[in-house]
Formats: sequence, C-alpha cells, structure tokens
Amino acid sequence: MERHEFGAAVRQLRESAALTGFTNVLSRLAAGVRGEFNFNPDGDGTLIRWTYEFKPLPGRRLILAGPFAPLWRRYMAAALRRCVQVAEAQQPRL
Repeated sequence: MERHEFGAAVRQLRESAALTGFTNVLSRLAAGVRGEFNFNPDGDGTLIRWTYEFKPLPGRRLILAGPFAPLWRRYMAAALRRCVQVAEAQQPRL
C-alpha cells in the first residue's frame, strides 16, 4: 500500500460508478464493471481505496479472475498514482 499525505483534511467521501457498453477488449469479457472510490481521513493524510467488480460474460469469469486480473491491478495502481499526483499538485502550499 502506498501512502501519500495531503496538506488539507479530507472528510470521508465515497463515489461509485457503473460502466457498460465497452468498445475495447473488455467488450468480449464483461457486460459491465462497478467501481467505488472511498476517501477516508487517516492521521494527517487520506486513505484511498478503489474497489471494482466485473460482471463477466457467460464463460468469461475464469479469464477475468485469472490472466486479466494482474493486468487490471497494474492499470488500477497506475491510475490511482496519477489521481494522487493531480490531487497533490492542486494542494495549496502553506
């Protein structure tokens, strides 16, 4: 788990979204995905949790749980790092 500290206090925040109608390789694996971000105060910083759940197409569950899973985790880690970079860049410097 990576730890990043933000300069301002963050209240607890929860956002979720559902995506369907994929036009890339996911269109052959999943009917949709539901993702959720949770932002919780953690000392002087913020704990960010990003969870997701795929709705696999018939016969595709093992592909999503097997070879696809590490690729998705790498994507999630990179996307979350980028979100943190953007948030930290917008923090006012005291």
